[in-house]
Amino acid sequence: MKVTAVIAEYNLFHNGHIRQLEYIREHDGDDTLRLVIMSGNYVQRGELAVIDKYVRAEAAIRCGADIVLELPYPWSCGSAEYFSRGAVGLYSAIASGLPGIEFRLCFGSESGDLSKLVKTAECLLDDRYISAIGSERIRKTDRSESDIRMRDRIFRECFGENMPRLPNDILGAEYIKALSELDTFHKIIPYTVKRVGDETASASRVFFMSRNMKALSEICPDQVMRLIDGYTAVSTERIYQAIYLRLMLSGIQERHTDGMTEDLFYRFRKAADRSSGFAELIGKAATKKYTDARLRRVLLHNLFGVTSAELRKIPDYTIVLGLSSAGRKFLASFRGRCDIPFIALSQSDRRLDGIGEYERCADKLYALAAGYFPGYFITKHPYVET
Repeated sequence: MKVTAVIAEYNLFHNGHIRQLEYIREHDGDDTLRLVIMSGNYVQRGELAVIDKYVRAEAAIRCGADIVLELPYPWSCGSAEYFSRGAVGLYSAIASGLPGIEFRLCFGSESGDLSKLVKTAECLLDDRYISAIGSERIRKTDRSESDIRMRDRIFRECFGENMPRLPNDILGAEYIKALSELDTFHKIIPYTVKRVGDETASASRVFFMSRNMKALSEICPDQVMRLIDGYTAVSTERIYQAIYLRLMLSGIQERHTDGMTEDLFYRFRKAADRSSGFAELIGKAATKKYTDARLRRVLLHNLFGVTSAELRKIPDYTIVLGLSSAGRKFLASFRGRCDIPFIALSQSDRRLDGIGEYERCADKLYALAAGYFPGYFITKHPYVET
């Protein structure tokens, strides 16, 4: 048996995503199970997903995926490194507990060059590079230099070439790096597909949020258009009051959440007092040193109290969001056998108590932003194809 995984957000699911699922069937065979590890209600840009995780999972199943497992918050809202390590760690735990199955990881990239991305991953794990990054952070020779520019500069100094700068190439290198760190290269075979077409997740989000359904229909499958008809996009603006209150009520001693520094903490508080919304706050707090996405992630992690130490861990649970008939059979065969403690069919599973607290809290806030009651996601069960 073969299983090929895709790590995705599907925010929203567009024609490029359906092409990738079709390519997996062509490349790996009709009998290959297509497993998706998908972000939950919070995405890597540091925002709320425009539509909830169960609707997005159903879209994926209707368009060819066999099983959709959740990458929970906070990993879904982590940097490229934390996002990739969390997702690959989850997949590795599943693969390690199931001998006799061939596991693969398929990801899109701008370059389509696996050997180049493998080389980049090896460089990122090189002791010279790691040591130089650590030394630079201690010295802080240029406080205005962004983390991305600093990493790129040290990469050039160590290896004589630039780091990948396009988003999917960066993620691809981080996936491969995570496979090496977790010692699962022998169990999971990665391969990449060069991205083609004009569809982008950002375009689909813009069209959906502006209700430009005609433009959206040109880049999203019909199955998705029918599914999301009647839904309204969920905006991060709807949780601005919670973000503001957390900033105002936090003491400086609480600034140890991921990415928060003393300078940034006071910069956020000053900007928040002059801002009437989330986007305005980001605009007023922005500097050349920080990307907008990083600022959004810092604020969300501050809101929920997430530390870097938590993000460095590997998820110890996942929630099933969607199943095809083949996915249902596969799930029945491996539940209880893989290395993560369990795979829950819903958030009402009592075994989640104590280990899924960030996810539960974050989902309650998302539910309010979406116009649901706070415990809405505790009542939900996976979409199952009939």
